[in-house]
Amino acid sequence: MKLLYCLLLAPAAALAAVGVDLTAYRAGPIRVTKQETALVVEWNDESSRPWRAVFSLNPEQPLIREITSGPARVIENATPLYAATTGKRRGGWDAFFDHPGRRPEEIQSFTGKFRLTAARARTTGNRVEVAFDGLEMGLFSGALAYTFFPNSRLVKQEALVKTSEPDVAYFYNAGIRAEASEPRFTWYDTSGQRQSSGAGSSLTPIEVRYRALAAESGGASFAVFPAPHQYFFARDVTTNLGYLWRRAEKGFLEMGIRQLTDDGTRYYPWMNAPPGTEQRLAMFLLLGTSGDRLAEVLRYTNQDRFPALPGYQTMATHWHFGYSVLAMRDGFDKVPFFKPVLKQMGVNIAMIMEFHGDGHPGDTGNARLEELDAMFRVCREHSDREFLILPAEEANVYLGGHWTLFFPHPVWWYHRRPEGRPFVAEDPRRGKVYSIGSSADMLELVRREQGFMWQTHPRTKGYVFKIDETHELYAHMNVNYLRLPSLPAFEDYTPVARALEKGDYFITTGEVLIPEHSITPDGVRARVRWTFPLALAEIVWGDGAYTKRHLISLHDTASFGESSFDWKNPAKDWKWMRLAVWDTAGNGAFTMPVRR
Repeated sequence: MKLLYCLLLAPAAALAAVGVDLTAYRAGPIRVTKQETALVVEWNDESSRPWRAVFSLNPEQPLIREITSGPARVIENATPLYAATTGKRRGGWDAFFDHPGRRPEEIQSFTGKFRLTAARARTTGNRVEVAFDGLEMGLFSGALAYTFFPNSRLVKQEALVKTSEPDVAYFYNAGIRAEASEPRFTWYDTSGQRQSSGAGSSLTPIEVRYRALAAESGGASFAVFPAPHQYFFARDVTTNLGYLWRRAEKGFLEMGIRQLTDDGTRYYPWMNAPPGTEQRLAMFLLLGTSGDRLAEVLRYTNQDRFPALPGYQTMATHWHFGYSVLAMRDGFDKVPFFKPVLKQMGVNIAMIMEFHGDGHPGDTGNARLEELDAMFRVCREHSDREFLILPAEEANVYLGGHWTLFFPHPVWWYHRRPEGRPFVAEDPRRGKVYSIGSSADMLELVRREQGFMWQTHPRTKGYVFKIDETHELYAHMNVNYLRLPSLPAFEDYTPVARALEKGDYFITTGEVLIPEHSITPDGVRARVRWTFPLALAEIVWGDGAYTKRHLISLHDTASFGESSFDWKNPAKDWKWMRLAVWDTAGNGAFTMPVRR
């Protein structure tokens, strides 16, 4: 597929410097000043080193005149790059199997064109956003923006755009073009090996691990990378499609991030742009004058590993690996392909959901029982003191929609009950075997065997069929941190079911952790750890008729922090309440509802 990109060029005619609106800016750790033909941003990084970014107010010149630290010129004469591909939604914003890419007659591709018309600066907490109006990109129009964070070399580049067209779904590519002398690019390949390359005149997509690409020129360097999870989509498979790209020639380098309209799989989701909503098309820059930019980028995702948290076990669910049927064919001795991949990511518990497109879940004879035997055997024989494999099914029978059934111990049951067969019968080898013929039967089975069931994906999906160590899995992942003092053995994994039943866990993408929290009529308290600067906390509650939320700004936080928060309860007649915390890259964590 052709990679779309653009160079946001100024018009040829020279124009006077545009105006700057500083009414929303206030003095603080990030200083913004207007000069005759430039807007200057100054701040200190985590080591108290001074930094300076100079933006041209002359539409004829590149937008970024320079970003420097002392004598080191990290970025010079740079222009942001943007492109978008749009399609049409059919059936609403949440129609799961709607695939705009399968209707090529409705697809349009646009390159961004930038004609600077005005500039402004806005303070939010301790950070500052500078924005530059004049971006046009097909159906979209708006501004280019950069957010600076005190005590940090992290910079967020965004296109702030809107469309008035109905039913727009889209993808975007983003990047930067900068003046550079003999640049070298570095990245990690999909096996985790560090790679390096010099200039190349052709625009080259790269399959990288950790979603980051760095460039060095003249001793200074910077890296580009997307939001770790927000830029990616849940797909049936997580093969690495090459989300970074690079080019260098004639004293310039170009590098950035890209999305693809399709990868040939059955379902490939696009982003939504309801009319009038601001879309923030983000890409991150990490600046430096020495050291390893890639290693610094990896800190923001804990090296793509879910951190160990005392008193918690990490559980990932909804894996349609089809491994039980595979083991029946090839033998049970081989280590499951998914186990080393998930262990490397810091996952302790994997809940596999078998017989979803494979096996014989509708069988009412011995084939179904043998496949259940195989699933229980796979889980038992390949669980150990560090990794627990749990059996489950996405049953999708009798109750409507897609839902998962999980028991705290092995249970044999049929999805259908032939005429004349009892609800429960005794098998000489397995014990009780249930046959389900109605929703009432289904609920009775769950009650008798103390099962746990939930709707798997009311509007969107997040499942995976196959993985290996080369996949871009982390970007598609979130995990459950279950409050368990130790990892249960397969012989008695009841504690997992009970933790789920009590809601004694939180869900996270990995960058934000909530190791402690409490919700009472008086207040909401939480201890939070994070990597990216935080954006907001969200207290969500319901009164039985409506769901409401209260947003709390966390724009005074810096990168790599930990703090305890104590907020007054914003609700009176609440019946349930939960807490969520989100960072500036769209990563987050949220707790389960507490019921009054």
